[in-house]
Amino acid sequence: MPSKKCYINDNPGYVTLLSVLFLGALGLAVSLTLMTASIYTSKSSLVLSQSKGAQALADACAEEALRQIKATTSYTGSDTLTLWDGSCTYTVSNESGNVKLIQASGTVSNAIRKTRVRALVTGPNLSLNEWQELAAF
Repeated sequence: MPSKKCYINDNPGYVTLLSVLFLGALGLAVSLTLMTASIYTSKSSLVLSQSKGAQALADACAEEALRQIKATTSYTGSDTLTLWDGSCTYTVSNESGNVKLIQASGTVSNAIRKTRVRALVTGPNLSLNEWQELAAF
């Protein structure tokens, strides 16, 4: 009986081609994943930076309100300041007795931060009773 010859590697180029295609697809997937993660990290960093800037503006407005109170102890009112890449507003009102309530809000792009300050006015002196960051007034 005649013997059959069996050839396993008739086309050895297919294995190499499939290996290259598989490794290329894997490399592409890893690259896309890293780019996506980088984009999300950049966006998170930007939002955090804007939030910190908005808080700095709210604090700056609160300090401006305190300066106004120091200059004129009977001061009540509001104002808007434009600083850096955002703006802030503050309102000063009489809360009770000699206590002034300051509500300040800072905005940078879509980030908004708010600060509430309570100050006791005794003659030319100011004493801070509260300085607090708030979600809402």
